[in-house]
Amino acid sequence: MADRVIIAREWARMLRFMVVGLANTAIYAVLYFVFVAISLPYLAASILAFGISIAIAYLLNHRFTFRVADHSARLVTWFFAVQGLGAFVNVAALTVAVEWLGWTPVAAQLVILPPIVATTFIANRLIVFRAQVDTRGG
Repeated sequence: MADRVIIAREWARMLRFMVVGLANTAIYAVLYFVFVAISLPYLAASILAFGISIAIAYLLNHRFTFRVADHSARLVTWFFAVQGLGAFVNVAALTVAVEWLGWTPVAAQLVILPPIVATTFIANRLIVFRAQVDTRGG
């Protein structure tokens, strides 16, 4: 019975993360597309959109997804390190796709974004918020 409760909590947490992830991805994408549309270079658009979206993601994941009480500098540092690595990989992949493969910035981002989002979820759950996750109810 206890295993079922733990599994149900993790599925609920995963669902919350997916909701936050979808909202955050939409925020990032809208910002990125707006920045590109106003003629900001695509790499600058990506960096700026990631910066804004990771700040929002931290707040939502901290309070809603993982429901942690820890407000330590270590937690914030690890979260931003994971997201920063995601941003770095995103920018590198965008550069390759646009400059070397000739893709449009929008098409490249649509292909690159899903695996980056999946990877950052796994890192957040298993590394950043692992010890701090509230184990009381879903």
